[in-house]
Amino acid sequence: MSDGVLVRGGHVLTSATPDEITDGAVRVVADRIAAVGPFDDLRRDHPDDDVTGGPHDLVTPGFVNTHGHFSETLITGIGQGFMLASPLQLAHATATIANRGGRFVPHVVGRGRGGMGHGGGHWR
Repeated sequence: MSDGVLVRGGHVLTSATPDEITDGAVRVVADRIAAVGPFDDLRRDHPDDDVTGGPHDLVTPGFVNTHGHFSETLITGIGQGFMLASPLQLAHATATIANRGGRFVPHVVGRGRGGMGHGGGHWR
């Protein structure tokens, strides 16, 4: 019974020396690369291994998925509770858009009778 798989390729491209093996193979045991070399040598050393691929295939061992969005999972919820604008600013912006650019600017104009402030404002 075999404990590995030989992945055969007419060209095995590696990131080591040699950088290309013609009629090569990669021996995989479980989920690990156990050996890389000429197909005939690996087949002789591991005659019971299953063989996949063939002499017309290209094999590039060792690819690792380096593209991921892992950082996005770390920042989920960090901005909760923070607003880019206050509710009053949002209402003001909405009113400005609804009034085609005209906006009401409130301001205190003075004190009325009884010591209460008197509100007023104007349109811009």
